[in-house]
Amino acid sequence: MGRFAGMMLIHLRRAWYLPLAVLALAADLTAASAGQKGASRLTIAFPDGSTVLLEPFRTDRKLGISDAQCGVIIEGRRLTVIGEGEMESYSCIGLAEAGALPPLAGQRRIGLIYDVASPNAHFRTAAILLKNSGEWNIDSASAGSYDDRPEAQSLRALAGALARDQQ
Repeated sequence: MGRFAGMMLIHLRRAWYLPLAVLALAADLTAASAGQKGASRLTIAFPDGSTVLLEPFRTDRKLGISDAQCGVIIEGRRLTVIGEGEMESYSCIGLAEAGALPPLAGQRRIGLIYDVASPNAHFRTAAILLKNSGEWNIDSASAGSYDDRPEAQSLRALAGALARDQQ
């Protein structure tokens, strides 16, 4: 665990056609979907003790070559992460993990690990949310940078890679 021992990680397990179960280290959180895939609210805890609610969503609709889009609702803002923008060529299978990442230049960050598919492959990718000027946004510089790479296999691996990059 090293220097990120205090970081709260939230891990989601998907079971085919079953509600999502939310598992958290250092917390006993359980939530069930309300009839919509990925509809559980997650509490992301930062090292300073502050928290933010994150509500993952998945939309099954054809948009370009994407068959399903995923994203989060955070502080009343709906952000589509997979299936639009920089990751428009992916179809979203679901959110695998979400949690706080080490800050960058004082900006809060949240890591999102997704299982995705492209027309010819299934893999994991990571996306990073940044809080800039009081608003959460997708870090477009990191979009697609972690496709099927070791850093996208878990939130812990992503946090470790980001910490090495900052040194």
